[in-house]
Amino acid sequence: MKRYPNILNNEEWCEDIHFGNLIKDLLKKEGRNVGWFAQQMNCDRSNMYKILSHCHLDSGFLLRASVVLNHDFFKDGSAQLKSMMVKVSKKEE
Repeated sequence: MKRYPNILNNEEWCEDIHFGNLIKDLLKKEGRNVGWFAQQMNCDRSNMYKILSHCHLDSGFLLRASVVLNHDFFKDGSAQLKSMMVKVSKKEE
């Protein structure tokens, strides 16, 4: 079985895509704030700030955020996955 570098634990992953920042940027673009988003997600505002400080967010959270913000965060992640796969294949050459 072929082994691949563990790129998901690499700091480079957060540099490439930071889901918390993507959400904050979209909120800003739409004139919304984290308090509004926390209320829509049925979450405490201070806890939401902590959640959005992370680059990795769980799929259930991203699914709900996608619905609330009418934005497909999985599409963003999929585009990043394709980019990362290209990087890995180039490192193997």
